[in-house]
Amino acid sequence: MDKNTLLSEHFTFGQLVATQNRKYIEQNYDLGLNYVDNLTRLATELLEPIWELIGPFSVTSAFRCSALNKAIGGAPGSQHCTGEAADIIHGYTKLDQVWNGIAVSTIPYGQLIYEFGSWVHVSLPTASKQGQKLMASLIEGKTVYAQINHI
Repeated sequence: MDKNTLLSEHFTFGQLVATQNRKYIEQNYDLGLNYVDNLTRLATELLEPIWELIGPFSVTSAFRCSALNKAIGGAPGSQHCTGEAADIIHGYTKLDQVWNGIAVSTIPYGQLIYEFGSWVHVSLPTASKQGQKLMASLIEGKTVYAQINHI
């Protein structure tokens, strides 16, 4: 599959497997090929509806191979490792407004996490993760998640 292959109207395979970590660029691309179906669902069922809601945004991280996820300190068992989650930023809208907009929308998500005031994590719903609204903070060097209803 080519990196420019569209998985939805606004998202390519390459965008959803991209990493800035040079050590894992090829491995992430190669292993991402195993999760094209999940990445397509992520793009069509979650990212496109968010695009319609808030306008253009950037995906800073979607699929992560396990080695990359571990190297950056990602949560074990993260939905990033199966192509079912993305971290997003918006160039024109404050992240708290992005988070709140998604939180009150009818877009189905598994987790919606306002992470460290730097990005918003969204994931596809699963049997155990449906509509969870969280805030991630760093406390004494550890990531702590708190349930929240609005920011």
